[in-house]
Amino acid sequence: MSNLPTITLDDLVEVIDHAGSVIKKNGYRETVIALGPTGIGKTSTGEAIAAIRREANPAYGLKVTEFSAWGTEDLKGFGRLNEKDMTTDFLVPRNLPNAERDGEFGLWVVDEIDKVGRLRDILRMIVTQGELENYTFPKGWQIVVMGNERAHGTKSDKIETNWFSACLSYNVIPSAEGWIAYDKAHGGSPYVQAFVKGNADLIYKFEKGDQAICTPRTWSKASEAVATITDNPKLLSMILGGAIGTGASTMLEAFLKLVASGQNFPTWNAIMADPMTAPVPDASSKFYTSLMFACITLVNNRASEIDHMPNVVSYLDRLPKDFAGAAMHGIAMKSAPEGAVDLLDCSAVTGWRSRNPDVILG
Repeated sequence: MSNLPTITLDDLVEVIDHAGSVIKKNGYRETVIALGPTGIGKTSTGEAIAAIRREANPAYGLKVTEFSAWGTEDLKGFGRLNEKDMTTDFLVPRNLPNAERDGEFGLWVVDEIDKVGRLRDILRMIVTQGELENYTFPKGWQIVVMGNERAHGTKSDKIETNWFSACLSYNVIPSAEGWIAYDKAHGGSPYVQAFVKGNADLIYKFEKGDQAICTPRTWSKASEAVATITDNPKLLSMILGGAIGTGASTMLEAFLKLVASGQNFPTWNAIMADPMTAPVPDASSKFYTSLMFACITLVNNRASEIDHMPNVVSYLDRLPKDFAGAAMHGIAMKSAPEGAVDLLDCSAVTGWRSRNPDVILG
């Protein structure tokens, strides 16, 4: 049983940032190993870190290597006989980070480290010594190694103990909140986001024998499908099943039908017409939590004018305080940026605050 600490992808960002600031005695930066299920966003997390660092340093480099596709020559280079002293020189492979070509500083993401055991010992020489044959790893670069374990349902080699002693090592799991933030930024469906928030255990679900599994990557496919396929229910059903499997897709489709029915979920027009009669999610529904989060998203997305707020507040007064407070917090965040309409600056919100003094809006 592994004794590696388990962290989320958000935690991994902090760890990688800290490790990148640690300079070891040999002048190189600390290497991080992140092991986790396929499709949870490990590689894209590395790419996002590089993108953020590139904002401060446009020349910041990034290389992503799928280790399972490499052979010995990709690491050591091709040998060339030196006839003068009858030794072998190795040509430096172009795939390896090069400061002159790729930038003085950068991030090398080495993925699928668990797939090719015979190359790991060669790669470890770069990680621990910074050199391999005629190649010298640039000291301004950081290495992040990623892979799976057999427990994640993949055909993986056992990674040698000497790897873990040379690096900071972690098991990584996805979080629903992290995926929701990512999906929002990429224009996904707010209803799929609400469904996942209310069913956070489904962000990663794998059982023996499953072929289509729930991961952040497959949820992104499902979210994109819901956002774009609006007039072909049969096609949408097939896409969802192919992305997240029939079990999760059946639940998601049932939730989407409930939202569309208007029986337990309001439309914006209904809230604006009469907030006292607009539908409120039924507490007995198995999708109650997801429906509540969808209500919060609806209000946060559509409230954009001071004139909206009296009806919004009247509707939120009918919801449980925790959910109403979350909706008001979202509105407060929406009002915070300079130049934004201050939706909190009205008597309706002042009244709501006086009735809910324990709710902090930020």
